[in-house]
Amino acid sequence: MNQVHFIGIGAMKAGTTWLHDYLKNHDEVLASPIKEMNFFTSHLRRKEYPHILNGFVSRYCEFSSSCDFKQPNQVEKLRNLSDRLAMEFNPYHYLNFFESRLSGQSAYGEISPSYADLGSEDFAYITRLCPNAKFIFIMRDPVSRLLSHIRFDKKLNQKLSISQLLEKAVNPSSVFQIRSRYDVTIKNLEKSVPKENIIYLFYESMFCNEEVARLCGFLGISNKNADFGKKKNKNDAMPYFDWDEGFVREIRESLSSTYDFCNYRFGRLIPDDWL
Repeated sequence: MNQVHFIGIGAMKAGTTWLHDYLKNHDEVLASPIKEMNFFTSHLRRKEYPHILNGFVSRYCEFSSSCDFKQPNQVEKLRNLSDRLAMEFNPYHYLNFFESRLSGQSAYGEISPSYADLGSEDFAYITRLCPNAKFIFIMRDPVSRLLSHIRFDKKLNQKLSISQLLEKAVNPSSVFQIRSRYDVTIKNLEKSVPKENIIYLFYESMFCNEEVARLCGFLGISNKNADFGKKKNKNDAMPYFDWDEGFVREIRESLSSTYDFCNYRFGRLIPDDWL
């Protein structure tokens, strides 16, 4: 296959939904009909992430029991879920998922922010299965991303107290911290993936024609006008003044190695409004 296979790896709460929607509506792109496949996270780290497979099993069972087989869109949705489950038993079904749906597009792929958690050996596995894959990684100010993540989790689970979430926020092993440790993700990624097959974007500066054109060039597709009015996560992070300044400062200090790495690596490309 000569088409470009792209894999978006995050970061969570950094515009991945907007990017998925843009690519989904591009005539030259087949974006996964399942927004977050999370295949490699589940397949390679099932013991750590059992909820991913369990979630797809539940979705399949619930939908299959109510599916109206006279409605083509519902049948297609059931097929998508069935094919997603098949990947867990044979990773080549991951490739077939896209190959069987292609109809002349120049690029195909998916975006799953959980892939930012993967290690270098996991990315090596991906490149063996998908030798020519191109990776997209969007970064957002690490503290801003983390605070947005806290608010997101609070919305999902109202039983969690804000104090419980804040305690997790400064725990180095928590998902809040891990998803903001771009230095770790980049080092793991670049150990197994050639740099020319990676594009780095910044949430604060990617919503412009120049950055969209750069992305389209990377994927080998024509530059299509983007709707920046539908920017995701624009106002989802609680303003800093709603947080205790000492707490925000503590988070910033806990992520100092990430800021140092990004400033050294990307220099003037770092958006001005990063902390």
